[in-house]
Amino acid sequence: MIALLQRYNVGKRLGFAFGTLILLSCALVVAGLYTLAQARQSLDTLANRNMVIVQRLQEMNNAVSVIAVQLRNIVLPTPDEENQHFVAIIQEQRRIYKEAHDKLYTFSATPVAQALRERIDANNQAARALNQQVIDLDLAGKTDEAMPLLLQRAAPATQAWQDALLEYSALQRQRAQEANALATTAMARGRAMLIGGGLAVVLI
Repeated sequence: MIALLQRYNVGKRLGFAFGTLILLSCALVVAGLYTLAQARQSLDTLANRNMVIVQRLQEMNNAVSVIAVQLRNIVLPTPDEENQHFVAIIQEQRRIYKEAHDKLYTFSATPVAQALRERIDANNQAARALNQQVIDLDLAGKTDEAMPLLLQRAAPATQAWQDALLEYSALQRQRAQEANALATTAMARGRAMLIGGGLAVVLI
């Protein structure tokens, strides 16, 4: 590079300076490309991860909603055959919930998210125990006991369970927005480096 510039009677120091500037500009372009690639990869990874987590939470929340509806159906004056059908639906939703739960928990969690998971699990256990009591009482023909238990304890416990799930979903969506903002900023910085390096090469 310097030898080429010297052919045009450019001084050694000036030639060295030009060569250094060109190399720095090229390095800036490479750094910009690398920053863009890293930001894009980070954005894609976070988007996919958050999408899966939110999807699992939605599946869990849907299962809880169906369970709550079927519990109300059970305590209504319906034939035993229909009640057995409602119980079967609840059992299936419990299976769906556990499957989504286990898939969700394969992802690592921050301390805040971990605390929410523990709350979800605690509320799940409390609500499930009360819900099962409602089912057992009604199937035993004790609807007069099952109804107040559902209204006074089981339903509020189930609502608390759902509230914890919704809070976790809101947290995850907030994290997704923050991650997206950071990745977007990094991409803008990479573009600026790329443009700056390219312009420097052209101007030099």
